[in-house]
Order: sequence, then C-alpha cells, then structure tokens
Amino acid sequence: MAIDCHGVAYELFVSLFTKKDLPNVGEEVLLYTYVRTTDRSTNIYGFSSQNERDCFLLLLQVSGVGPKICLSVFFSITPHEALKAISYKDANFLTKAQGVSDKLALRIVTELEKKARKALSFSIVEVKKEEKYDEIIKAVEALVSLGYQKEKAYEVVRSFEDKMSTEELIRSSLKFMSNFG
Repeated sequence: MAIDCHGVAYELFVSLFTKKDLPNVGEEVLLYTYVRTTDRSTNIYGFSSQNERDCFLLLLQVSGVGPKICLSVFFSITPHEALKAISYKDANFLTKAQGVSDKLALRIVTELEKKARKALSFSIVEVKKEEKYDEIIKAVEALVSLGYQKEKAYEVVRSFEDKMSTEELIRSSLKFMSNFG
C-alpha cells in the first residue's frame, strides 16, 4: 500500500485490520508507524491503532520473530486476541498464523507472557471483544473435537463471531461446514 505524504509516496506494509480501517483513496488518514532498516532495505509498517503497533513491537522482541511473522499473526487474529493468547499461555492459538510453528508459538508465549498481561491491562479495548475471545476458543475447540481441522474451524467461526453466542457459533459453523465442507 502507498501513502502520499506532502507529495512524497511511501510504501507501507499493513495488517488486514489496518487495511479494513483505511478510508477511501484521497482521504486523510493517521497511521502509527514502525520503520525497520536493514543492510538491504528500509521498510515502513503502518497501524491504525497504537495498540496494534505496540503488540507488533512486543512480538518483535522474540528471537525468530520478524515483521513478516508479526503481520502474518495480525492477518489471522487481532492484536488483542494475540495478547490474550500469550497471557493465557495458549500457544496453540498463535499457530493459526502462517509461519508460526508450534515451537515458535511456545517461545512467544514463554518470553512474552508477563509483558502481554501488562499490555492487556493498559490497552484500551472493549470488554465485548475480550468476552468474544473465550467464545471463539470454545467454539473452535468444539468443532475440532468433532473432527474438523483447526484452521478451517477457526476461519468459519470468525466469519460468524460478531453476531452470536458460543452455542450459536457452533451450530452455525457446523451447518456451514456440513454444506460447504
């Protein structure tokens, strides 16, 4: 994605959540950024919220986690869900992200558990979203126990999550998966 800043275009890498928050082309936008300079390149990462950027920076503290893995995490789960998973030592939840192996997820949880708890206590997040995390986990676990693949179950549950209770999530996901596999 490119941003025009006073006539100079900058290429930014953004997560799916930031991309969804962007206004129409030509409208003004405020993004929180992180600039990473290496021997080969300089890359700019943009975030629609300070919480998302802070979570990104937190994940970067783990050995073996670079910006691409961080963005991959944010394509699969929200920053808040990532913080909750880390603080609850739920390494399995982090493996939903492409490039996050079981071993890396365990390292992330081990190294960041205390920092994630602290970040959660300071983050400005709606209580509703916190409650949804538990419902999502329960629904995905129920579908996995019925033999569905975890990734597919998570994807389907996430498509319904804003509208339903855990039981309704499971019912709707089962109906969808039985019809469309």
